[in-house]
Amino acid sequence: MLIGLACTALVLGLGAVASPWVRHQLSLSFTHEPVSYVELSFSTDEVAQACHPARARAVVSFSVTSHGDISGDLSYVVGVTDTHGTLIQRHSTVLVMPGVPATATTRIAVGSGSYDVSVSLGRSHLGVHCGARR
Repeated sequence: MLIGLACTALVLGLGAVASPWVRHQLSLSFTHEPVSYVELSFSTDEVAQACHPARARAVVSFSVTSHGDISGDLSYVVGVTDTHGTLIQRHSTVLVMPGVPATATTRIAVGSGSYDVSVSLGRSHLGVHCGARR
Protein backbone atom coordinates (compact mmCIF):
# COMPACT_ATOMS: atom_id res chain seq x y z
CA MET A 1 0.00 0.00 0.00
CA LEU A 2 2.82 2.42 0.90
CA ILE A 3 4.61 1.60 -2.36
CA GLY A 4 1.39 2.25 -4.31
CA LEU A 5 1.01 5.69 -2.68
CA ALA A 6 4.63 6.54 -3.40
CA CYS A 7 4.24 5.51 -7.05
CA THR A 8 1.06 7.56 -7.39
CA ALA A 9 2.75 10.62 -5.88
CA LEU A 10 5.74 10.18 -8.20
CA VAL A 11 3.53 9.93 -11.30
CA LEU A 12 1.49 12.97 -10.28
CA GLY A 13 4.66 14.94 -9.47
CA LEU A 14 6.28 14.13 -12.79
CA GLY A 15 3.06 15.00 -14.61
CA ALA A 16 2.84 18.33 -12.84
CA VAL A 17 6.46 19.23 -13.61
CA ALA A 18 5.87 18.34 -17.26
CA SER A 19 3.03 20.88 -17.42
CA PRO A 20 4.19 24.24 -18.89
CA TRP A 21 1.96 26.17 -16.46
CA VAL A 22 3.44 24.39 -13.42
CA ARG A 23 7.00 24.95 -14.71
CA HIS A 24 6.24 28.65 -15.21
CA GLN A 25 4.83 28.98 -11.68
CA LEU A 26 7.84 27.19 -10.22
CA SER A 27 10.24 29.45 -12.11
CA LEU A 28 8.44 32.52 -10.75
CA SER A 29 8.71 31.12 -7.23
CA PHE A 30 12.47 30.63 -7.46
CA THR A 31 13.42 33.71 -9.47
CA HIS A 32 14.14 37.06 -7.78
CA GLU A 33 12.30 39.84 -9.58
CA PRO A 34 13.26 43.40 -8.60
CA VAL A 35 10.36 45.46 -7.30
CA SER A 36 9.84 48.86 -8.88
CA TYR A 37 8.22 51.57 -6.80
CA VAL A 38 8.09 55.33 -6.40
CA GLU A 39 9.02 56.94 -3.07
CA LEU A 40 7.09 60.06 -2.04
CA SER A 41 8.43 62.05 0.92
CA PHE A 42 8.55 65.35 2.79
CA SER A 43 11.79 66.46 4.39
CA THR A 44 11.66 68.40 7.66
CA ASP A 45 12.52 71.60 5.76
CA GLU A 46 9.75 70.96 3.24
CA VAL A 47 7.16 70.58 6.02
CA ALA A 48 8.45 73.80 7.64
CA GLN A 49 7.96 75.66 4.33
CA ALA A 50 4.42 74.32 3.89
CA CYS A 51 3.48 75.43 7.41
CA HIS A 52 5.46 78.69 7.62
CA PRO A 53 3.34 81.02 9.82
CA ALA A 54 4.39 84.30 8.18
CA ARG A 55 3.33 83.41 4.63
CA ALA A 56 -0.01 83.93 2.92
CA ARG A 57 0.71 80.90 0.75
CA ALA A 58 1.56 77.32 1.62
CA VAL A 59 4.70 76.39 -0.29
CA VAL A 60 4.28 72.64 -0.65
CA SER A 61 7.48 70.91 -1.76
CA PHE A 62 8.03 67.18 -1.78
CA SER A 63 10.48 64.67 -3.17
CA VAL A 64 9.80 61.82 -5.58
CA THR A 65 12.35 59.07 -6.25
CA SER A 66 11.88 56.17 -8.64
CA HIS A 67 13.32 52.87 -7.46
CA GLY A 68 13.45 50.38 -10.28
CA ASP A 69 12.52 51.10 -13.88
CA ILE A 70 9.72 53.66 -13.45
CA SER A 71 10.36 56.88 -15.38
CA GLY A 72 8.48 59.68 -17.07
CA ASP A 73 5.96 62.32 -16.04
CA LEU A 74 3.92 61.24 -13.01
CA SER A 75 0.70 63.08 -12.12
CA TYR A 76 0.20 64.38 -8.60
CA VAL A 77 -2.38 66.38 -6.66
CA VAL A 78 -1.64 68.84 -3.86
CA GLY A 79 -4.55 69.88 -1.67
CA VAL A 80 -5.02 72.39 1.13
CA THR A 81 -8.10 72.11 3.34
CA ASP A 82 -8.90 74.97 5.73
CA THR A 83 -10.78 74.81 9.05
CA HIS A 84 -14.10 75.35 7.20
CA GLY A 85 -13.51 72.26 5.08
CA THR A 86 -12.80 74.22 1.89
CA LEU A 87 -10.43 72.25 -0.34
CA ILE A 88 -8.16 73.88 -2.90
CA GLN A 89 -6.33 71.50 -5.22
CA ARG A 90 -3.55 71.85 -7.74
CA HIS A 91 -2.83 69.13 -10.32
CA SER A 92 0.53 68.83 -12.04
CA THR A 93 3.24 66.37 -13.08
CA VAL A 94 6.79 65.68 -11.98
CA LEU A 95 9.44 64.13 -14.22
CA VAL A 96 11.12 61.14 -12.57
CA MET A 97 14.05 59.04 -13.65
CA PRO A 98 15.26 55.87 -11.91
CA GLY A 99 17.45 56.62 -8.88
CA VAL A 100 17.36 60.40 -9.33
CA PRO A 101 15.37 62.35 -6.69
CA ALA A 102 13.03 64.96 -8.16
CA THR A 103 11.44 67.83 -6.23
CA ALA A 104 8.04 69.31 -7.02
CA THR A 105 6.74 72.58 -5.56
CA THR A 106 3.23 74.01 -5.53
CA ARG A 107 2.04 77.25 -3.93
CA ILE A 108 -1.51 77.57 -2.62
CA ALA A 109 -3.05 80.59 -0.85
CA VAL A 110 -4.08 79.89 2.75
CA GLY A 111 -6.14 81.81 5.29
CA SER A 112 -5.19 82.79 8.81
CA GLY A 113 -6.39 79.60 10.55
CA SER A 114 -4.98 76.11 10.64
CA TYR A 115 -5.07 73.94 7.54
CA ASP A 116 -4.21 70.47 6.27
CA VAL A 117 -1.86 69.82 3.37
CA SER A 118 -2.07 66.61 1.34
CA VAL A 119 -0.04 65.25 -1.55
CA SER A 120 -1.22 62.31 -3.66
CA LEU A 121 0.88 60.53 -6.25
CA GLY A 122 -0.81 57.38 -7.53
CA ARG A 123 -1.52 55.20 -4.50
CA SER A 124 0.89 57.16 -2.27
CA HIS A 125 -0.44 59.87 0.03
CA LEU A 126 1.26 62.29 2.41
CA GLY A 127 -0.37 64.70 4.79
CA VAL A 128 0.59 67.31 7.35
CA HIS A 129 -1.50 69.47 9.69
CA CYS A 130 -0.39 73.09 9.98
CA GLY A 131 -1.42 74.83 13.19
CA ALA A 132 -3.02 78.26 13.64
CA ARG A 133 -1.24 81.06 11.86
CA ARG A 134 -0.21 84.37 13.40
